[in-house]
Amino acid sequence: MRTTTAAVGLAADGAPHATGRLRGGRLLIVPDMTTPDESDGHVAEQPRGDTSRFRHVARLIRSGTGSPTAALIVFGVMVAWLILGALTSYPRWWALLVTAGVPFVTLLMVVLLQHTQNHDGRATQLKLDELIRATHTATNRMMTVEDASRAHLDRIHDDFQAQAESAKPTAPGSA
Repeated sequence: MRTTTAAVGLAADGAPHATGRLRGGRLLIVPDMTTPDESDGHVAEQPRGDTSRFRHVARLIRSGTGSPTAALIVFGVMVAWLILGALTSYPRWWALLVTAGVPFVTLLMVVLLQHTQNHDGRATQLKLDELIRATHTATNRMMTVEDASRAHLDRIHDDFQAQAESAKPTAPGSA
């Protein structure tokens, strides 16, 4: 299938706002990802701007809690808790400390990890979308496949499986 690229719309400085591709008789509009400023760079290369304090703290905690030092600290706190219990004859507050503290810390870590995972997942999805967009032989409809229903994803998977099977080389002597 032949693909033709054309600029669609011009800014005041003559830079295109979007590019369009003629594919199969249809014009596909692809937004231009460059900004009309002095840097002449891609949007992803621009300064990130205001990063929320929550995102910054979540990123710091995520990188810190995934380290061997964090595991040693957790182990040290556990040993200190056991020693403190032995020295104080295991009072009720000693047990309540862990009963209340561990679920709270666990919930906090789940929220922070989920936040950073969502951010990283979205960034990865955008990178994949850019690769699909830049590849002229790729199917652009795959750029929104994450929004598809389970049944639609199963159909796409089956289609790719069939394509993979048909692309396998045949063994010598068969056919």
